[in-house]
Amino acid sequence: MSYINTTYNSITRMTGLSGLDVDSLVYQLMQIERTKVDSVSKSRQLLVWKQEQYREITSALQSFSNEYLNSLKAATDMRNSSVYSAFAVKYNGQDTNSYFTVSAGSGARAGNYTISNITTAKTAKIAGSAAADVITGKALTEADFKSLAGGTVSVEFNGVKKDITLSDGISNAADLASELQTKLNAAFGSGKITVNAEAGALKITTDYTNTVTFSGTTNGGYNAILNSDLSNGITITEQNNKFRVKLGGTEKVITLDAGTKYNDASEVASAIQNLVDNEFGSGRIKVDVKDNKIVIESENPDTELSVSAVDYLQSIGLSSSNNSNKVNLSANIYDIRDSFEKPLTVTGSENDISFVINGQTFTFNSATTSISKIMAAVNSNTDAGVKMSYDSLNNRFILESRQTGSAASITVSDLSGGFMNSLGLIPADGVARGSDASITYSDGEKTHTITRSTNSFTVDGMTFNLQKDFAGSVDLSVTSDPTKAVELIKGFVQKYNELLDKVNTKLSEEREYAYEPLTDDQKDAMKEDEIKKWEEKAKSGLLNGDSILQSIVYGLRNAVIESVEGTGLTLASIGIKSNSWADKGKLYIDEEKLKSALTENPTAVIDLFTKQSDVMYSTAATNGTARSERFKENGIIYRIYDVIQDNIRTTTIDGRRGALLEKAGMIGDRSLYNNTLYNQIVDYDKKIDRLNELLIDKENHYYQQFAQLETLINNMNTQSTWLAQQFMR
Repeated sequence: MSYINTTYNSITRMTGLSGLDVDSLVYQLMQIERTKVDSVSKSRQLLVWKQEQYREITSALQSFSNEYLNSLKAATDMRNSSVYSAFAVKYNGQDTNSYFTVSAGSGARAGNYTISNITTAKTAKIAGSAAADVITGKALTEADFKSLAGGTVSVEFNGVKKDITLSDGISNAADLASELQTKLNAAFGSGKITVNAEAGALKITTDYTNTVTFSGTTNGGYNAILNSDLSNGITITEQNNKFRVKLGGTEKVITLDAGTKYNDASEVASAIQNLVDNEFGSGRIKVDVKDNKIVIESENPDTELSVSAVDYLQSIGLSSSNNSNKVNLSANIYDIRDSFEKPLTVTGSENDISFVINGQTFTFNSATTSISKIMAAVNSNTDAGVKMSYDSLNNRFILESRQTGSAASITVSDLSGGFMNSLGLIPADGVARGSDASITYSDGEKTHTITRSTNSFTVDGMTFNLQKDFAGSVDLSVTSDPTKAVELIKGFVQKYNELLDKVNTKLSEEREYAYEPLTDDQKDAMKEDEIKKWEEKAKSGLLNGDSILQSIVYGLRNAVIESVEGTGLTLASIGIKSNSWADKGKLYIDEEKLKSALTENPTAVIDLFTKQSDVMYSTAATNGTARSERFKENGIIYRIYDVIQDNIRTTTIDGRRGALLEKAGMIGDRSLYNNTLYNQIVDYDKKIDRLNELLIDKENHYYQQFAQLETLINNMNTQSTWLAQQFMR
């Protein structure tokens, strides 16, 4: 509490040599000095307690909001008009059915109905043809086969990943296919993945429902041998002994013997020179050393030379863009142009892909654009009005209108590159159309066929949400039953009363000024239950008459008392009111009156609770005129919502959060370390640190004075002893 204890000054001293109890004397003198720190510490502790109490109110408002103003809890979201339904709905005598739901609201009539021939509204939709589900590698070269020995490729099959290590001595595609087949069978089981060799290249297939993806490791020779300082030499291993050299149109893999130790760069250069001479012929490539690094150059400046790492995925003829039986959505389209049943006719140049959807033109460069980017561009174009997606199970693309109904349509055409044609997204008849929803509706007297463009529509006060086509019929029973709505409103009123009571209690709690925060020394002299009781009194009344809490109470009470413009109702007129001013705004419910209101005048009751003003909260939060207009037009729930937002909103309006967060912050929000009380507490901490420093200086000063006194006393004792000895002679 006081931030002062026996360890605040760490200096070790030897005192009492004169017979004085210096430590005790200094301690008593410091007691007076400590009162300054204790005073500041008490003020700080009061602020901490005050902050905690503000946060209790914040938590209470948050809990209330989470229960009754939460769109994720549709059954208790009091802004949702459907929760006030005064009807019970049964489907063939059951609470639910698979084909549709009905919410009986304002204008609904109790009765028995038959709903049949249910057809849901459909979007306009084009399901493309399957992309090529075969992994076809490039034709393999002598260099590829030479690089295989000891290499590892990883194969992921339906989420299970295994490593395949390649053998030495493979010299053709057929042998490689045979080896891979054997090892894939051992890893995943026979018949799962099939590997063949065609035209000197691998062809890998699996069932379309499976996903197989290859990835490879890279031999470290390129970096370890050619891009490293070799002044200390290098030991060659199977992991760093290979790299590729391409001279003109000829590519070779250079392999150093594993286990060889080279002492410096010149020894490595000599070994590589011998190898490239054997592979390409003497005098065509020069291997040199510069700054202890290997440099490889073409002897003929007109013949291009390049050096690269040995990538084992490349060594079996695959690449990062051609390594799966599913379309690589992230690869540049030019790199996967052959991955479709209808290969793309792209050139990798500017604007080589161009197509039109519903009159909107899209243009891309296949060399720098992936399918993911094209999908994002299409989906973000609101004028095109479609959604493009990838069906990974069937390995195909789908184009779907955002609207349902017969008016929804999709037209698609390619301008260049044949992209949409390759994906199978050109509609066969030139246009794809949606279809309307319909039901056959019988009320016992007449039968109607009702057609709508969406799956959600209202008939005679009953809102239908169609979910599934059904050729049969469902008996729909609608009965008057406001019980559920009444129970919800009762729970809401109970929590409202508890919230109001919590705030009112803090406002009216008397301050116990005789009980100050305890110092550490005072706590040490008390029992735990005594400390608890003392601090309960010390914490009392800290928010007595607080302006923020008064504003909350006023806002909540005003929200439920005032009539809502356009409804002609108040809470009191439907059986919810305060009985006396002494109740401080507490509400009471006349259940029979509330049931009658919900049954006889549901529209007005729903408006009383849920009516929403056209004036936005963000505007009303900083504009008094707009706030007044919004209040008059809002229903009770939105008025309460505004009061809560005014105090606990985490978003900023004109740079400010809710009043409680600005004052005391909230755990889990950035306001935790950015609020008025936090800043004041930090100031007190700094002041306490300064006072502690002064205490240390003061204590040192006292010890210095007593040290001088002890020296004088010792001198006097010495002289006294000498004089006594003189008299004794």
